[in-house]
Amino acid sequence: MSVEKRGSHLYLRLPRSVSNEYYSVTQKKVSTGLKDTPENCKNLEQTWVLMQADIKHKVFDPTLARYSLPIQSLGQAPIPALSQPLSLLQVAQEYASFKKKSVEATTFRQYYEDSFVEMLKRANSETPKDIYSWITENFCPDTAIRFFSRLEKCITWAIRRDLSPYGEKNPFDGMHEDAREILPKERLPKKGLILPDDFDLEALEDTRAFTTEERDIIIAAFQNSRYSYLVPVIIFQFLTGSRPGETADLRWGDFFFDSEARTGKLHIQRAYAASIDAVKSTKTKDKRWFPVVDPRLVNLLLELKSGSLDRNDLVFKNPEGSRINMDTLSQIWGKADYNGQPGIVLQLANDRKIRTYLKFYACRHTFITAQLNTLGMNAIIAIAKWVGNSPETIYKYYADPRTDISPAFV
Repeated sequence: MSVEKRGSHLYLRLPRSVSNEYYSVTQKKVSTGLKDTPENCKNLEQTWVLMQADIKHKVFDPTLARYSLPIQSLGQAPIPALSQPLSLLQVAQEYASFKKKSVEATTFRQYYEDSFVEMLKRANSETPKDIYSWITENFCPDTAIRFFSRLEKCITWAIRRDLSPYGEKNPFDGMHEDAREILPKERLPKKGLILPDDFDLEALEDTRAFTTEERDIIIAAFQNSRYSYLVPVIIFQFLTGSRPGETADLRWGDFFFDSEARTGKLHIQRAYAASIDAVKSTKTKDKRWFPVVDPRLVNLLLELKSGSLDRNDLVFKNPEGSRINMDTLSQIWGKADYNGQPGIVLQLANDRKIRTYLKFYACRHTFITAQLNTLGMNAIIAIAKWVGNSPETIYKYYADPRTDISPAFV
């Protein structure tokens, strides 16, 4: 904190941490209403000692009434007193607005607007027990855990500002831990997927990736369709495991090639977020190198590059020369009714040409599983680096369990 003089009066400049947490601004300036005198300067120093102690013990009064100071800020409209409790939905909206300043736009949209505030609206209750029942009945355990974890933090935030509709008690404290005890719901088949009478739903639970044979069938199906211009993207996804948003903003300046060795590498460092129409960092915020050694991938990239020399040009474009729309690709891939017919991969599943339907993102799972099956589990650290995940995440979410092997005799 610092004391500033403006004309004949004194002003306080609050620390950035306090300004951000309690007022959602970078730097809070407060008019003290005191004239610039040695005595008033000394009194303000004593006031700051009290404010520091309150900040340390989490009892800071953002209205400043405890410190006999008004809350009028320079260059801002007066902030209303924060002592009036809000409804739970209002608190959630205020908390989401507060978090918007510190998270990426896609994170805010996905985890605060869509899966927090909107879920709370749909729960349509302020009673903790009713909210818990509705959320756990309508969402999977992982979603419920994330929701209640955010709700707990939201109410803690509100309590500090005297905004909570529950007073000083947080009824959602620890509720995300209760959600961990919920058994996962049975995975439902894809809408529009026609299942045979003897279909094994347990097998559906275990299926995360296509086989390499199914991969080739899918590529051929796209090649023979009106959407053949998407084939290079789909081949690239299957051969690299890249996230769709990363592929959508891949540029020729990210491709480095040794013509003599006929190998190269890709620098994956950005991703396009269609939900906000903006380029951002990768999901993990890490930049990574992907080795281009597979002859199929080398030939694909060299063939595409023959018509482009600009480093800033996109690697993958639609027929109009614009960025590939991954959402549209996903609909062509598997929507139950896209332009009057099932998506290409959904139709393959209905025709029994592949075991079952998996979404477009499963290209990533397919690459990872194929690499693990070919290179062995000892390659997990290298594979993790290529695709931008931890080994633990790969085992938990991406690797497709093999059922065609037996325990080794050891």
